[in-house]
Amino acid sequence: MTEFSICDTPEKLAELKTFAANVQPPHSIPEDAGRIIMIRRRGQLVAYAIECKTPVVIVTWGNNCHPRDVAEASATLSCWSQLQHGSALTAVTLNHPTFPPHVMEKLGYRRLNLELYQKELQ
Repeated sequence: MTEFSICDTPEKLAELKTFAANVQPPHSIPEDAGRIIMIRRRGQLVAYAIECKTPVVIVTWGNNCHPRDVAEASATLSCWSQLQHGSALTAVTLNHPTFPPHVMEKLGYRRLNLELYQKELQ
């Protein structure tokens, strides 16, 4: 049976950091991580989830936008998010010809190698 608990003690955090370091590839727990949920099966830690408190900005660009529009809007939205939340996250379609990794790097973004999924309520 799967069990869920909040990582709310120094002992749990130490256990979690050890677990994260042994995941492939190794992970680290950010000092400013939001609420962390530990997931266990039969008492053994098998996963964890970090509740992301930073909103993910998703922009839909029209056909008539120019690279300068993208650069200026990205900089402004990132500044806003950093001031409001301490970090800036944006979502782009993977392997999209307009936003390949080198363009995102030029805009100042570091790829997190994560994908964002949405589950519809049924």
